[in-house]
Amino acid sequence: MVKEFVRDHGSITPKQCRELLGWGESATDRVEISKLLRKWSGADGFLVREGKPPKVRYAAR
Repeated sequence: MVKEFVRDHGSITPKQCRELLGWGESATDRVEISKLLRKWSGADGFLVREGKPPKVRYAAR
């Protein structure tokens, strides 16, 4: 689902990712999405991180 969103829109923010996956705004949800995005943008991931907080986006690798 995230791959398709990035393909269609060019990039995704952590907030967009939470909304796409149906997660909320709680601190726990924010941390969990951050962990997933870090994993997906790692050496073997399909995303690349762009920008610095609070303006971080993830684009296709």
